[in-house]
Amino acid sequence: VGVGHQIQPQLVNGKIQGHQLRQGVVGRWEPAAQLLMKRQVQPGKKCSLLQGLPLVIPGRVLLLHGHNMKDGTMFGRLTQYEKSIDYLKAHPFVDFSTLWHQERYVIFAVVDVSLDTSSENFLDYFAHPRFSSDAEFASYIRRAELASMYAIPMDVKPSDALLTLSTCLEENRLVVIARRQRDGESKASLRETVNMAVRQ
Repeated sequence: VGVGHQIQPQLVNGKIQGHQLRQGVVGRWEPAAQLLMKRQVQPGKKCSLLQGLPLVIPGRVLLLHGHNMKDGTMFGRLTQYEKSIDYLKAHPFVDFSTLWHQERYVIFAVVDVSLDTSSENFLDYFAHPRFSSDAEFASYIRRAELASMYAIPMDVKPSDALLTLSTCLEENRLVVIARRQRDGESKASLRETVNMAVRQ
């Protein structure tokens, strides 16, 4: 995963026990530990990072959660998106690579999410394994855009795959949401769109 900087973490499935959060894949204690992955696909679709099947699946939602390490490892630098719009404009892309595939995503929302479901800052970003309709997808995207600390004029369609990055931010969660770069889209045009972002 490359998010304004390169990190090469151990990526594990979200079904993991609490004590394993601080273990590496070979069982050694590691302060930064692992990124947790919650992979979700549309009904009837198959997706497996381990088997090398195609990652390019319309409507897929991929959620990665990593520790907010003070030394900047794992998702420690993700908080720079909260602190500076200039950082967002300098680093608008997230590159996601496996042994078999490489994808690029462009950020369209940066959200300080409360875990209190009654709060106006709550966003159920972790509760969307799939969307039952285009309308439900559009509603979720709209809520994310309204909750975002930046207004980024990026169009997001139901056919887009989403990548969500999450890390701890004191009692809240910092959530960065991006959509996959489409075939035929240039990096320059996407960067130009993000450069129009303003704090809201």
